Amino acid sequence: MNLFGRMIETSARAARLAALTILWIVGLCQPVPGQPADLRTITMRAAADETYRAQANWEANLRSTVATVSAIYEKNFQIRIVILDIAPWNAAGAAGRDGLNNTLMADVPAGRADVVVGFSNRCVRDAYGWTQVFSRFAIVTSGCYETITVKDLAPPDAVLSHELAHLFGAFHPARMGDSVMLGGPADRFDEQTIRVIRLTRGFDFSRGIVGVDAETRRAWSAIYAEGHARDEANPLAKAIVNEAWTMLHSGKVREGESALNDAITLDPSFARPHTLLGLLHSGRGQLEDAAREFQTAKSLDFREVGARTELGFVLLRLGKNEEALGEFREVLRVDPRLPRAYFGLGMAFWRLGKVENAIGAYDDAIRLDPKNALALGARGFAFQRKGAYAQAIQDYDQAIPLRPADATLLNNRCFSRAVTGKLQEALADCNESLRIRPNFPAALDSRGLVYLKLEQPERASADYDAALRLDPTLAHALYGRALARRRTGDLAGADADFAAARTLSQRIAEDYTAYGVKP
Repeated sequence: MNLFGRMIETSARAARLAALTILWIVGLCQPVPGQPADLRTITMRAAADETYRAQANWEANLRSTVATVSAIYEKNFQIRIVILDIAPWNAAGAAGRDGLNNTLMADVPAGRADVVVGFSNRCVRDAYGWTQVFSRFAIVTSGCYETITVKDLAPPDAVLSHELAHLFGAFHPARMGDSVMLGGPADRFDEQTIRVIRLTRGFDFSRGIVGVDAETRRAWSAIYAEGHARDEANPLAKAIVNEAWTMLHSGKVREGESALNDAITLDPSFARPHTLLGLLHSGRGQLEDAAREFQTAKSLDFREVGARTELGFVLLRLGKNEEALGEFREVLRVDPRLPRAYFGLGMAFWRLGKVENAIGAYDDAIRLDPKNALALGARGFAFQRKGAYAQAIQDYDQAIPLRPADATLLNNRCFSRAVTGKLQEALADCNESLRIRPNFPAALDSRGLVYLKLEQPERASADYDAALRLDPTLAHALYGRALARRRTGDLAGADADFAAARTLSQRIAEDYTAYGVKP
């Protein structure tokens, strides 16, 4: 080949090389089809509880797990996960998922981090991790690894990869295919999960579901409609319900109620929003509406024991005591560990005049929750009404420190102490009850009894007068005032009060005799 020819060939080779170089460079700059071009960094606060920190090499293992998952997410979604810090987390005494969640959120606030992931070596009913979609808190557990086979099925990197996907809105797909969302390897993503994470990769964790706009929700719902696990509530609806609960607690009642209705529209078979609407109606005194929502929740999911328990209390307020009794019994068949249901059962028995049964139910509530002030107070009142004043005082002694501003508890202990002759202690209780609630007829009546037994009839008469101005039908105050008037020489006034009291209660004289006060 002559020089000219060699020059042409060399030039052609150079051109081809230049073209290939350009294609190679362009190829590097172009993302994989469907993959975002920009890298997003997610910051994480890792939290290790005392059981996790007790393991050998725990910090190295934690960092290795996060690094493995970060590499997987960066490769698939251009999402890098960076640990900001590793915080200690005290989960001692936490029971179940809710207990662990609550201690994690209380001990390890997100701060500047996008997400918080708790690592624990506990075992919670064979669960290896959990979170809610569009949340910012997740938990990874390793305490249920009993055999190498089980550990191979749920290694920490697979659990973390799974839970992070949920934080981006991924759901459990239909039970087919190989995916980390169905117990597969950490780097195996089904097509729906890939599309969801790419759709929501810009999710603002600090705003939660509020930060997911209507267009993104519609796109997410379209992917969800293609197929999903059939035995679970719509996770977007669950996220909206969680946000609604937060709104209601922060006083944004209208927004919270609207969100609950949105969740029902998304998933009409989801019981939880009906339960919360029932609570909202109950708080407003709209008892029939509350009962309807609780009944709906119950019909959608018989395990929704919160709805069934609150339905029982609404039935009590409606005067349907037998129905309430049956509801509480059914709740306790589903879950016999609910102190509030036992408390409701005790109230139903009390309303039906079955005092011993009521005391037995309150016993169960207190056994399950020794600091249940409502149950302690109710059992104390039941003991008081059957004349077991020493036992009543013991219950009030436990309940009042738990609810020191409860004027009713203080009044009831005042009365029981007055009957048993502890008059100065009784007077202190009644005074405190009236300081908290100045126009409390029952406390004025109780203090009147104290003054009667202290031989101060003028003061007793003044308290009974005040009580009767607030409630003219108090037979107890009428009889007490009659005794006080007789002792001050107002016999005509005393006779009129005796007659009025006996008209309201045939047993009133016997009651006062039992208190140690006679005409």
